[in-house]
Amino acid sequence: MEEENIKDAAEGEDVADEFVETDPLTRAEKLIAEDKLDEAQEILNSITEKSGEWHYVQAQLYIKKNWTNEARKQLKRAVKAEPDNEKYKDALDELHLRAKKGKPNMAISDDDKTLCALCCLECSCEACAEGICEGICGG
Repeated sequence: MEEENIKDAAEGEDVADEFVETDPLTRAEKLIAEDKLDEAQEILNSITEKSGEWHYVQAQLYIKKNWTNEARKQLKRAVKAEPDNEKYKDALDELHLRAKKGKPNMAISDDDKTLCALCCLECSCEACAEGICEGICGG
């Protein structure tokens, strides 16, 4: 009898693992970590309810693509949806710090720098308004 209970408990763990694997946001995060960004985006696009966690995962994908401004927008939406979620607030703070410090993993191409510089001349860039343009492109 005890052997059957152990077997049932083990099978229950398998079911829990399968549930985690079928959660779309968890799958998308795993794909992002594996740099399978197109597959992760397809999963995100298939989700109709855009929760705070959805915006957070979308931001992680944008960060991998070095799309800083889009990532910032998604993190702001995540924080707005769940203002008490420290993970989202910390991620937004970290993104701002990285942009201000101009870390290499946030670098943009020379073409993008030219476009950003033109935008900065017109003072219409959201990054400039947030005070992070200097960290991104030196503008």
